[in-house]
Amino acid sequence: PCQTARDIRVAAAIPDSACLHAAHFVERRADGVVHAQGAGAINAVLGRFQGKRNAAWRLVSVFYRAPPIGYAQDFGYRIIAANRHRLGDDSCAIDHPPGQP
Repeated sequence: PCQTARDIRVAAAIPDSACLHAAHFVERRADGVVHAQGAGAINAVLGRFQGKRNAAWRLVSVFYRAPPIGYAQDFGYRIIAANRHRLGDDSCAIDHPPGQP
């Protein structure tokens, strides 16, 4: 069934403030809730792309599980997230709630 973003965040115990700093991926499964953030969230989405045209993206997501590559992707994600304001044209703009920077 359709769920609001708030319902999903509550189910995964993600504080609202965390959504302002990183991408999040939440999947409900019969055995519980799967949550990933940052580069892990991006790779979780890439791993679910379907079709032959997206095979390379699925492969990228598999490599994320290898510690050296995963660590490098996490590091790269943190650098990009910290500097998203420099990418220009609101390419990674985040709407902050009133009263928050």
